[in-house]
Amino acid sequence: NAYYNRKDYESASNAAQALIQIRDDLAYPYYMLGIVGYDTKEYQASREAYEKAVELYEDNATFLYGLAYTCDAMEDYETAYAASMRCKLLMPTVNHETDRYGLGYHNARLLERIEAKMKTEVTE
Repeated sequence: NAYYNRKDYESASNAAQALIQIRDDLAYPYYMLGIVGYDTKEYQASREAYEKAVELYEDNATFLYGLAYTCDAMEDYETAYAASMRCKLLMPTVNHETDRYGLGYHNARLLERIEAKMKTEVTE
């Protein structure tokens, strides 16, 4: 989304919402709302948007990673862990031919952080 790339979050959100009004069965506008919500620290809105994107396209590792990252920011480590594990099953840890953006690598690091936080919660 050109608006998002210029950090015009309001226009990016409006464009995604307009598309949803026309086609609410498409996952990518919800994904954009998830990204915008995360970047603007509106984590609940981000989570809801990512959850809808995952509902519409459940095998999309990028959507699952976004949901995991947002839930981690919200300190909902159980949901973050579940989404991150689903992402892991869909993506290799490192594969430069099919994972040009490093999603597998970044998800592996996120999963390590979540697991450490979950262990800390158990010991406290």
